[in-house]
Amino acid sequence: MKSLALTLAFVTNPALADELIPLNTFPYQAGTNESDASYYLNLGGVSHHFRNDAIHNDLNYGLGIEYRVSDAFGITGGVYHNSLYRNSFYGLVRYQPVNLGPIRSGVVAGTVNGYNSHGFIPYVMPAISADVKAMTVSLIGVPSIGRVDGVISLQFSWRITP
Repeated sequence: MKSLALTLAFVTNPALADELIPLNTFPYQAGTNESDASYYLNLGGVSHHFRNDAIHNDLNYGLGIEYRVSDAFGITGGVYHNSLYRNSFYGLVRYQPVNLGPIRSGVVAGTVNGYNSHGFIPYVMPAISADVKAMTVSLIGVPSIGRVDGVISLQFSWRITP
């Protein structure tokens, strides 16, 4: 819960995030001036599981807010209806330092709940994103490992500030 509270504090107070995480901290960062910073509204997405897809919820609607310090770095928090038909709260950091035009790749990491009885668990997934005007489409995924059913997810967000 502390991780989610800290992430939401960063999202709602960008000056705190800028103070604790200087813009020049990350190599290969595209755009590092304050005019690149913006807010995005995350509305969830759709998913497909590699095993047992019939028992999973593939429509993962939600609501979240992301503060993007730059094209390469963002902090996000919110809630969505997960693949187990439960609500999940999340707090994540997005780091996508590799750019090829409007397409970025990297990793999304943080914490999420709603998948087991242990509360918040670590969350790390590779991510590829593409900007199409004011919309960002992100593809994230993880392979099936042991009892974990691998998933690929398409997520959508809209820029709400210039």
